[in-house]
Amino acid sequence: MEIASIKTDVRLKDGKYWLQVALLGFTGGCFCVSTLLQAAEKNAPAHALTVSAKGGVFASNVVVTLSTTAREIRYTLDGSRPGTNSTLYKAPLTVANSVLLRARAFSADFQPSDALAETYTVLETNVLDFSSTLPLVVINTFGQTIQHATNLLASVRFINAATNQKATLVSPPDFDGQALIRQRGYTSLRYPKKSFALEIHDSHGASQAVPILGLPKESDWVLYGPYPDKTLMRDVLAYDLSRAMGHYASRTRFVEVFVNETTNRLTRTNYAGVYVL
Repeated sequence: MEIASIKTDVRLKDGKYWLQVALLGFTGGCFCVSTLLQAAEKNAPAHALTVSAKGGVFASNVVVTLSTTAREIRYTLDGSRPGTNSTLYKAPLTVANSVLLRARAFSADFQPSDALAETYTVLETNVLDFSSTLPLVVINTFGQTIQHATNLLASVRFINAATNQKATLVSPPDFDGQALIRQRGYTSLRYPKKSFALEIHDSHGASQAVPILGLPKESDWVLYGPYPDKTLMRDVLAYDLSRAMGHYASRTRFVEVFVNETTNRLTRTNYAGVYVL
């Protein structure tokens, strides 16, 4: 039998993987797809993971359950990508501190699944009643210190205040995801209040443009800490005046920021102050 070309397509249907085969320009004989089907299954991803509870900010410990139809689940709590040597999931996890849970399903018959990622931030009692008329930002680096020259994986959560209400740390997020973060500036690095540059990433580690707090879609964001300017509004006022005159200037929002560079619960000591987004 002579075959000019073979096109295959593996699709998930009714919980099973099906192989569609298109043979172009073949003559004589018979054609068996079993070998191709076995090869296609080997290249298909393992069945997806499900998780409960979803990530977020919690006032107390949270129990997290993972499930899949694959053979096993491997997970990490520091944001690293799970592999075959990562911790084997055997029972529901009790999360008592700030963690970035990443998990993948593994099976002998399939490729590993895409990595599931969920961030859990548990609050200390002294911050449970914190509220503000400004949007809130919670940054977790899970034990890593934010540097100037090196981008660091972090979770970032933006919480907007509902109409005529204050924002709280347990309010629903306007955006909750992963980002690369570093300290921003040069001369300002000597100030105790650091500025930060953020690059929003999706679960696969690719740059992702998203709208945040009513501002247009963008992947690169700045959290500016106006330490020498005790009014906190000098740059914001200049930007507003520039736009009023018909020129381009960055749009801004005042926010209150928490930065947790530990693996502990979020506390009042993690409060970093009022920033300009």
